[in-house]
Amino acid sequence: MPMQLALSALALPSQSIEDLCNSAKAAGWDAVELWTTALGVADDTEPSRALPGGVASDPATIDPQRVQQAISSAGLRIAALSAAVGLHAKDAAASRRQIDQAVKLIHLAKAIGSPAVRLWGGYVARGQTKQATARRIAMHAQQVLAATESLGVRLLFENSRAPHADLMSLSEARDWWTALEMAGLPLAGVCWNLAGSGLGAAWELPVISVPMLGGRIAMVRLGGPGWAGANEPGEAVAKQLVERLRGIGSEAFLTLTGPWWSTDANSDPAATLKDAADRLRSWLVTEAPAPAKAAKPAHTPTAGTAAPGAAAAKPPVDKEALKAAALEKAKAATAAKAAAAAKASS
Repeated sequence: MPMQLALSALALPSQSIEDLCNSAKAAGWDAVELWTTALGVADDTEPSRALPGGVASDPATIDPQRVQQAISSAGLRIAALSAAVGLHAKDAAASRRQIDQAVKLIHLAKAIGSPAVRLWGGYVARGQTKQATARRIAMHAQQVLAATESLGVRLLFENSRAPHADLMSLSEARDWWTALEMAGLPLAGVCWNLAGSGLGAAWELPVISVPMLGGRIAMVRLGGPGWAGANEPGEAVAKQLVERLRGIGSEAFLTLTGPWWSTDANSDPAATLKDAADRLRSWLVTEAPAPAKAAKPAHTPTAGTAAPGAAAAKPPVDKEALKAAALEKAKAATAAKAAAAAKASS
């Protein structure tokens, strides 16, 4: 399935689940990203995502069948169930609480038909390293998915920037490649946020993030905090990201969180959402680089054969035998020349 467009419930926090789905469908979106705060938020609170009043479409406060009915009636999909919860806590009690929250989120996602749960990447605790934080997240993710693996719901981590200069966060692709490699879990992936990527004033370019994370990117976050003003990475970079993802055959959702092209408080929300959907849709219908050829299926080599792509074992070289063969060849060539000369003179 090609990449699709998902509208976040954070863009329309006051709308009911039915109104959210109808608004998304009318504006040309394929899916919605649902948010919940009813199951708790991160102890250090994800910036700008823990809405004080929550969202009216919070699936934790609604009968799961009602959610499924609203989604089905509008002909939409659910991109993910998201929450301001992370798995990065160092304190034992806090980490246990985060793991329990994540397990509950996965069970809720299964009940409403969401294929994934999106979590906050969190910060690096003072006195800790990125490597140690990645290892801790990987360990906690293993515990969560060990308890929920049979449900088949993916766990996605969203990269983010630290709000203060004295804090670090896992904001680079290599940070999440490290964490996911440590976890070794096929059900773990990434929600890649352009505004939350890179270091300092520079955003991480798609030429770095896409080759490194590849198919692990299941969602892309556009719009919302960080997209307006001097730090905006710009439409050109976002297009590059989409183009590169399409080039590898990605099925990631392009998720819009909030205002992007129009920040006018007096603008028509419906028109703004349609304009955003139309622009993003145009990125998905333009010609993209051909997907890389799929690797040939692996097979178990039989005796005497090598696995595809593997170099065949070379036999040991007998140098004396090679010298003798070369000498015999030289003698034969000399004899042939002599015979030819004798024949020409007779």
